[in-house]
Amino acid sequence: MTADYPEEFNIAEYFLDARIQEGRGDRIALRTDTGDHTYADVQQRANRFGHVLWEAGVQPGQRVIIALPDGPEYIAALFGVLKVGAVVVMVNPDLKADAIGYFYGYTGAGVALIHADTAPAFERAAEGAETLETLLMVGSEAFDQALEEAPSELETFPSHRDDPAIWLFSGGTTGQPKAVVQPHRSFANTTDCYAKATSDTQRTTSRSRCRSSTSVMRQAPISSSRSRFVPPPSSIPNDVRQRCYSKKSGASSLRSSSTCLSW
Repeated sequence: MTADYPEEFNIAEYFLDARIQEGRGDRIALRTDTGDHTYADVQQRANRFGHVLWEAGVQPGQRVIIALPDGPEYIAALFGVLKVGAVVVMVNPDLKADAIGYFYGYTGAGVALIHADTAPAFERAAEGAETLETLLMVGSEAFDQALEEAPSELETFPSHRDDPAIWLFSGGTTGQPKAVVQPHRSFANTTDCYAKATSDTQRTTSRSRCRSSTSVMRQAPISSSRSRFVPPPSSIPNDVRQRCYSKKSGASSLRSSSTCLSW
């Protein structure tokens, strides 16, 4: 089964902006240990990220690394990248510098969104990166101030349905991890044909944190105006953490996504 989508199609519009247009902006989109966030909250945060990315020189079609822990900032960053027409590259924020250097070179990304808590390894790896120009450090005083001062409104870029949206990586079991480039309509199609039909409840337990359709499962509740529960990283048992992340590549143990659900 394949759904039909218009040629002008951006999943930031489809998954997030459409909820606001439907008048559902005040519904809860995310539930975290620090509080709830409505669809309007997520959209405004994503718009701010988009403006910061524009100021950093990001252009439509360019790849942007996101190496952030799961939470509201991660989700806002992902949608912010998509809203400016750029391509999300998911990278494990806990990688070592040599592995990070591989992703810098392989993806050719010019900008990376990293977190202050794990910044040193990304900064060391950046010293030898040929294409990387800017590290945006979420959680730093300078970035957080720029984010708060950025406008909360942003028109989503009119991407084509076949434009790349997100790079997911293989587990690197037979060599270095390789990208699986997913276009905008691929995520929407999988969400419509699989995730919406099989995910009535989106609260996750430790037994369901590793999934082959991670990014789809992230979007499923958002696309249907439900809320998504995001437990804090500290609540994840060590054995689950070890199963979900490969030390070599940061890919999930099911080898088809670079992050695990709800971290």
